[in-house]
Amino acid sequence: MLVNPESGFVYNANNTPYSATDGADNLKPEDFPAAIGLQENETNRSLRIAELTGDDEPIGRTRLLDIKFDQSYAQGSQTEAVIEEVLAEDWSDDEALAAAADHLRAWDRRTNRENTYAALGVLTVIREIRSSIDGSTPPAPAEAFREAVDWLMTHHGRIDPEWGEVNRLVRGEVSLPLDGGPDTLRAIYPAEIGETGILAAAAGDTWIALVEWNEAGEQTAEVIHQFGAATLDETSPHYADQAPLFADMKWRRALIERAAIEENAVRTYRPAWPD
Repeated sequence: MLVNPESGFVYNANNTPYSATDGADNLKPEDFPAAIGLQENETNRSLRIAELTGDDEPIGRTRLLDIKFDQSYAQGSQTEAVIEEVLAEDWSDDEALAAAADHLRAWDRRTNRENTYAALGVLTVIREIRSSIDGSTPPAPAEAFREAVDWLMTHHGRIDPEWGEVNRLVRGEVSLPLDGGPDTLRAIYPAEIGETGILAAAAGDTWIALVEWNEAGEQTAEVIHQFGAATLDETSPHYADQAPLFADMKWRRALIERAAIEENAVRTYRPAWPD
């Protein structure tokens, strides 16, 4: 119902529809009956969009991609609330946990793959984030923090591994480090916190497209899939051939015109029904 807002910007990040643009045209709760049950909460992604677009500057390609692949948690986010509660605890009776709390306090709330604080931070908050998606009951923040420390020490022998050692894209024999995390704009969610010592990406960013039109109306597109075109055939060279590009937040050119398709074709054939 929000059409052509003044700012020219429309977004949704699984947040309330009452926040969908950065201008004055947002829908108003009072215009809709409460009985229809529209979502009213913000997500970290929507809060970060608001933080990153709160000015009058145009959003070009470079800035748009910086927003899309942003890896940070926002002020006022669910993550921030959990971390603050953990840091408000008195950990002085346990030297190891007190040191871990100091380490967590130094986290810049980013989830870049080189970050040596993100593993502890994300493992502390991930089940709280998951609870708002699947209705599960997360542990209290202090308990989640203790369990995060235990898991890291058990599987990595330290609380400060690089995030890319933990956060991985796994596809057959391919295992690649990833930036991003749960409810960041570079969205990466694991299926479980298991006993392998890694969080294997299972949801979040998957197929992505960047589509552009020039002044003549000519369209180009860049796309990427987290695995490859052969999603079921493990013997295919295309089973995981896009994974390295996806992990590095890069693209492949979409072949839109017939001539480009024919030029890049590996094999040309005509399918036929069996007799």
